[in-house]
Amino acid sequence: MEKNGETGADIIARKPGSSIAVECIGFQNNPPSRSKVFYEAFFRAISRLHGEINEVVIALPLRFKDGLPQRAKQHGDGWDKIGKTFPELKFWLVDVKRKEIAEKQPWGYWKGCTD
Repeated sequence: MEKNGETGADIIARKPGSSIAVECIGFQNNPPSRSKVFYEAFFRAISRLHGEINEVVIALPLRFKDGLPQRAKQHGDGWDKIGKTFPELKFWLVDVKRKEIAEKQPWGYWKGCTD
């Protein structure tokens, strides 16, 4: 049985031929908490890559956009290797005020950005 939320994906979106598991995270004011939540979401997301799921998404507030290039740079080649290993892994940046997806990017996109 598939579960959403506590032990399953926060959202599972389906259409014929495609299923997406979405892990949602909020913005934490405390930087160490922000990192912890981010990495937990990453591991939850990749754990969803089985069965009918062919894309996994980490959905986060648009505010995270400012720190993603720095995070990618900090992890160097490891960031690239994750993107190559999991091409199904994407980021959706959500404009929480407008309640809409503002931007969709693959994992590797952030490595090429500058601060």
